Amino acid sequence: MAKNPKSDWLDFLALTLAAYQLILPAVLAILGVAVLVVLLLRWLMG
Repeated sequence: MAKNPKSDWLDFLALTLAAYQLILPAVLAILGVAVLVVLLLRWLMG
């Protein structure tokens, strides 16, 4: 029995959102640290 394509789309969307919820905090933390380092270096270099 073939699955409803819309059901597959919703499953994909749910998996994508779950992955983003796992990945997003780490990405934001890395970006935040990178911005702080750049600002610190610019401040130290005058």
